[in-house]
Amino acid sequence: LKFASITPAAMDLQRYIPATLRRHWPGVDVDCPVVLGLSGICVAVFLGNLVFPNLVGGYFAWRPWFYSSFWDPWTYWRVWGHSLAHADPEHLRNNMLLLCLVGPSCEREYGSPGVLRVSLIVSVSVALAHWIAGPPNGVVFGASGLAFAFIMLSAASSFQRGHKLPASALLTWVLWVAGEGWDAIRGKQDGVSHVAHFVGGVVGAGCGVAMRAAMLKATEKG
Repeated sequence: LKFASITPAAMDLQRYIPATLRRHWPGVDVDCPVVLGLSGICVAVFLGNLVFPNLVGGYFAWRPWFYSSFWDPWTYWRVWGHSLAHADPEHLRNNMLLLCLVGPSCEREYGSPGVLRVSLIVSVSVALAHWIAGPPNGVVFGASGLAFAFIMLSAASSFQRGHKLPASALLTWVLWVAGEGWDAIRGKQDGVSHVAHFVGGVVGAGCGVAMRAAMLKATEKG
């Protein structure tokens, strides 16, 4: 993945918002189309699962290695589509709150395509990590990996080239590792994929620093 020459202005998706929507809702600013789009799809999938109860389990939930097949075309959908499904209203509400709290600032800082790119990378990384370190008889789904990635992206936004590491970002990463990292390492069994949280945070932090450095480098050249 190449992050060079990334600037929010070059990655603005506002021009793709339908003119009809802007005309009928003139007082509403669609400030983060990717985050809002992901949230809307998550809600739609949840409602769809109420009508078709096997929707999430059959077409979204990422399965363990022994229950997956490269010959199944749905495997290549589930590898990132698992982030769009949720188990119950509380699961959905908690993840949507986190996405909508930290996602907009990330999208303003890194641009819409940058956030979409990170979302895809996180989803695939969580799926692969579940194959390696997840429970052998459990499935994983939900946007919590994305939420933790956005938290780390937001923390990385204060990074400045040639300066010391921001204390706020360092504290965020340390507290997160102390919590989710330890739960993932010791294999805590509470129905929550701490592996997904851990991997989402690691990928989000790495992508945040890489994109921030690329943006600063592009600004210096400009």
